[in-house]
Amino acid sequence: MLIILLLSLNFTWGLNNLQNGDIVFQKSQSRQSKAIQEATDSPWTHMGIIFNKDNRWLVYEAVQPVSVTTLERFQERSKDRHIVIKRIQKQFIDLSTNENQRRLYEELIKFYGLNYDFLFQWSDESIYCSELIWKGIFNAFNKSLGRVERFKDMNLSGPYVKQLIKERLEQTGKELDLNEKIITPISIMNSQHLETVYDSHANL
Repeated sequence: MLIILLLSLNFTWGLNNLQNGDIVFQKSQSRQSKAIQEATDSPWTHMGIIFNKDNRWLVYEAVQPVSVTTLERFQERSKDRHIVIKRIQKQFIDLSTNENQRRLYEELIKFYGLNYDFLFQWSDESIYCSELIWKGIFNAFNKSLGRVERFKDMNLSGPYVKQLIKERLEQTGKELDLNEKIITPISIMNSQHLETVYDSHANL
């Protein structure tokens, strides 16, 4: 049973056309996000997936641990409160049906409560934000949303990236595997199978 944060959403946003399974992207302001921005050359560093519970839009996300927050709180954490919400195109995966929404939800909640994966490893023992979304969709429908890459494909030369890698490898005593699979928020965001349904800054 998911622990739901019972906070009211502001429906003056004009978000009444949202659908279960829509994907929301955030410009995270955490210290880690600076390294992710360098590695991916994108300000979009965090993401979650939306489901409706008791007429409230909630975001299922991999933080510490994998948990649920309100869409309003998710937006508040983003730089300049900027969020973009995208929908999987119906011809790729039809999430307008209750059956497919249920299939996706059941795969996602298997990860509920897991620790956040600070090493971004491709395992199910712990999990990071874009990995959660990718694996939930892949496990439910056997389809890949976004391009799975390798660490060696990332830009690892920036100062924030170097410092983050150094700190976390020292903490764990592990070595960086450049062939480790990785799926990034911007890789999913740029998928040809997504279409934008809401941009909080579209009319600014």
